[in-house]
Amino acid sequence: MNKAVWWIVITLLIVSCSKESQNIMPQTSVASIDSPAPTNTVFSKPLITPTISSTPHPVPTKTLTSPPDLAYLTQEAVVSSCAATERTWYTKHLSSDYFTNRQWGAVICSDDGIYTRVTNTSLNLTWNVPSYDDGDVNTPEPSWYWVPYLWSDNDKYLYLRSVCLCFIDSPWLLYSSGFGLSRLDLETGEFGIWLKPSDFGYSFDFSNDGILFAFSLSNFPDVIKIRDLKSGNEQNLSFKKKYIILEFRWTSDNSRLVIFTEEHEDNPSESGFSVFVYSIEKGALRKLLDKNTLNSSFPTENSMGPRIYISDLTDDILTLSHVFDENTFKLNIQTGELVRINK
Repeated sequence: MNKAVWWIVITLLIVSCSKESQNIMPQTSVASIDSPAPTNTVFSKPLITPTISSTPHPVPTKTLTSPPDLAYLTQEAVVSSCAATERTWYTKHLSSDYFTNRQWGAVICSDDGIYTRVTNTSLNLTWNVPSYDDGDVNTPEPSWYWVPYLWSDNDKYLYLRSVCLCFIDSPWLLYSSGFGLSRLDLETGEFGIWLKPSDFGYSFDFSNDGILFAFSLSNFPDVIKIRDLKSGNEQNLSFKKKYIILEFRWTSDNSRLVIFTEEHEDNPSESGFSVFVYSIEKGALRKLLDKNTLNSSFPTENSMGPRIYISDLTDDILTLSHVFDENTFKLNIQTGELVRINK
């Protein structure tokens, strides 16, 4: 092969590679969660933690005929009023409950896909909350939909938790408060996803007055975020890496957050359960229980599964119970006194 032929071959290879590189799209990444807000930052409105690139906004339902007067229908009739006429594989898995709060009512519908219908007949308002699309092209129907979880005392918001049309099983769900959380503004229809639906679940808790919201994100497992839903103030409680946050609950007087943790030392024999109390008024974190194994209930190499959980909390007493009803412990959150109750 002479030199002229070689130059022709080389030229064709260069042109071919150049064209192929033009068809390759540059890789991009979209952050699913923003960086944590600085402690004690004041926002003009409660901060909504973004979890997806675009959040659907429900719009008022517009129909040619008026919706049925829910006040005169039975629960079964309300549920069936927007149910699909044909049964599908997920029909039996959808919630058939009718959720009410004063003049508001909510029901899970399936007549036009899966969505949550929230209605106030006296105000002639209806909001349709769409199911959550996780982007899985292998499932034609959405895997998650929203079920009412909590109505705010001022009738302004409805908080909804996500429910999966699937089977999720893990012993660690003992410490999960839910698989996702969103909020619907009942006046405007504004909808925001606070905790993106996840198979792993989240730990969160509202104070009894509905003003304080404590939650922990899966990518910040050693941080508890406390959000004031009135002022928008948000603060972080950060724990050292040796702590595993299991659960946290508000006392009934809304003044303190009780936190149940595992504390792991380099020497496993020195590890145990620890309990903290955080005072909202004082802004102080106090340790009540220090590395107690609670009658050998602490996880070991031979028994890694969770066994102790918060079963009750009053203004004075934290009750910790065993999953197999072997032991119950009463911890006085004023004095730190621990009492074991045998069964």
